[in-house]
Amino acid sequence: MIVRKGRPHFTDAEVMRLTCFATNTQHTPIAALELRPRQRTRAEDRIRAARATGLTTLPLHDAAQNQVWLEIVQITLDLLAWMPMLAPLLAPPSSGSPDGAPPAVVLRHR
Repeated sequence: MIVRKGRPHFTDAEVMRLTCFATNTQHTPIAALELRPRQRTRAEDRIRAARATGLTTLPLHDAAQNQVWLEIVQITLDLLAWMPMLAPLLAPPSSGSPDGAPPAVVLRHR
């Protein structure tokens, strides 16, 4: 059993969040084991974003138009995947905040 203690990202309260999981994998560094569930969560977030952008229902009637729609959705998903990594590089320096730059917010028109 591996237990990790960390601060929640959604609140400034003085509480700690405990995350734990059990594994029977041998001869693997703990950091690699801890990374597995977080990668799965990121993949699930990307699937959720794909559904939110309209990937599950094709809005147009013609196959060629839907192909263009899928390309637009793919570009959107690429931007959503890259923005969290690029936002700290693009953000102006923070004004003395100990947390650094605020997280990037991507707005989608529905």
